[in-house]
Amino acid sequence: MKEILNRFLTKPVQMFRRHKAKTALTQFTSHKHPKINALGDALHESLNHTIYTEEQNWIKSIEQRRSNLLHSKEEIAQIDYGAGESRSNRTKEEMRNGVRSVTLVANVCKFSKSPFWATFLFKMIRKLEPTSCVELGSCVGVSASYLSAALKINGKGNLLSLEGSPEIAKIAQETLDKLDLHNGSVIVGPFHETLEGVLESAKPVDFFQ
Repeated sequence: MKEILNRFLTKPVQMFRRHKAKTALTQFTSHKHPKINALGDALHESLNHTIYTEEQNWIKSIEQRRSNLLHSKEEIAQIDYGAGESRSNRTKEEMRNGVRSVTLVANVCKFSKSPFWATFLFKMIRKLEPTSCVELGSCVGVSASYLSAALKINGKGNLLSLEGSPEIAKIAQETLDKLDLHNGSVIVGPFHETLEGVLESAKPVDFFQ
């Protein structure tokens, strides 16, 4: 899936934004490979804002949740297992143990996928119709909600979303719960401890992001 995305998405997106994507998208959506064809349809609908009524209702609810989180004044503890900023120079041990800090929920929410890319993920799920999905990095549950909502409209499929920081994971699960998206679950813990078990329990995984 990653190779397909890298190969076929970059150029059409760039061309569309220059108002020259019609031919490229036609080739994409008419491709004989069904998955590439489905991705083309998802991209076409995302770029043209083709959102159907049921989809619109879900997106509106999720974006309202995003807005609430972006305006939150709540402070939470977070654990970052990543490399941090370029000047951080974290050691492997620091990344394995996690770096702890305190931040605003609103600041964490800013790292969520933008409405466009979240909608594209949503459309991908709608078109590809996967049944077992895994997400690395829940953040506050915005993209997880887009994925779970698309699965719910499809009438099948579940999502396991991995988040290393417990308090952030709690917010992500609250996001799913508030939206009554019970086909999505947040797994708490650093990826090096949780990913293998999740992949085993969710197999065969047919959507991973």
